Amino acid sequence: MQGRQYGIGALDRSNLLSYDRRVGSSQSQSTPIAATGAAIILFPVRAGARPRLHLELLRFHSVALDREVQGLIRQDFRTAGEWARHAATPIVRTDCIVDLLIAGTSGRPAVTTEEARRQAVTVGLCDELQLALSEIAKSLVRLGDLAAGPEERDSVLDRLAFDMVLYQRVFGLLFELAEL
Repeated sequence: MQGRQYGIGALDRSNLLSYDRRVGSSQSQSTPIAATGAAIILFPVRAGARPRLHLELLRFHSVALDREVQGLIRQDFRTAGEWARHAATPIVRTDCIVDLLIAGTSGRPAVTTEEARRQAVTVGLCDELQLALSEIAKSLVRLGDLAAGPEERDSVLDRLAFDMVLYQRVFGLLFELAEL
């Protein structure tokens, strides 16, 4: 099995996607497994499977973040504690997306000039997404601040809506680039 690349993914009865880091742990890479009873069967995947899965994870978390933030924007909680409690999940999701962006930009070196150009554009878009996510997280944290009054929260919610539009626009560009 040496020389073959294994991607992320697994099939078993309890979880459609699970990670087994014991196999190939020297390279700290996940190995797909198909589990049937006690048997574990390794299966190779194409080289493009890992980036596609990575993009799908980004898309999943991006859609969830948008849904959570849009739901939060429509709320009118009375206390900072309520705002903080409802903003906690999107704050954690922004961290998750940033981690995925960082992991996605640390790939293999470009071989051709076209690959180098695409990587440079991708890194630039990821940097813009990280900046937008940082602003989104700051706004979410500010919603739960005890010192913030209702007027300030309204201003923060307007800013949050603007930052989400910017984030979605840049994210769309990243996906268009990935599909080329």
